[in-house]
Amino acid sequence: MSKTVDIYHQGAALFAAQYDALSFEQVHACWQQFWPQTGPEQQLVLDIGAGSGRDAMWLAGQGCQVIAVEPAEDLLRLGQLKTDAQAAPENQQKIQWLQDSLPELKACYQLNLQFNTILLSAVWMHVLPSERERAFRKITNLLAPGGRFVLSLRFGDFSDERAAYPVSVDEVAALARQFGLVLRFVSETTADAGGRAGVSWQTLVLELPDDGSS
Repeated sequence: MSKTVDIYHQGAALFAAQYDALSFEQVHACWQQFWPQTGPEQQLVLDIGAGSGRDAMWLAGQGCQVIAVEPAEDLLRLGQLKTDAQAAPENQQKIQWLQDSLPELKACYQLNLQFNTILLSAVWMHVLPSERERAFRKITNLLAPGGRFVLSLRFGDFSDERAAYPVSVDEVAALARQFGLVLRFVSETTADAGGRAGVSWQTLVLELPDDGSS
């Protein structure tokens, strides 16, 4: 277990409470036009770094089938307890939890699924720059044709010992070109929804073209 994952594991209750203090709508408002829509075919969503299960519960409430992935054992346990207890009965079977992490995503690959939406919220800054190309390739290969990859970029230091590395739109755009994704949307840089000073966010939406070309 990496030191950063261990910090999330040891502080699981505190982190879960922090995440649950904000709603999905508050955190993800900037890309609302791309939120998964209920339609004749069920949307399959992969939530990498699912934390407390807040986003997974909201997505299941929209009719999506969600695979919630979390590397920190106790945070996963709390998230699973929350979704089992608080999700509407008709949505409880729409959330499956996996313990897995970037860049391998070994357990995700064993499902042999392709996803309409992959959400990577508040995770990319923790991925080593030397592992980002592999992580991006792995995620791209899990997208269904026409599927969207949504990732948030965190700017600002941590007050604890969690590892964080520089992030940029340019880096993600270059990886998108390399792996055949189209950059559909780049949000404005916004202040932290939780009010933390010195922390800001930017969200990108990338899409795998239906024909597989860039």
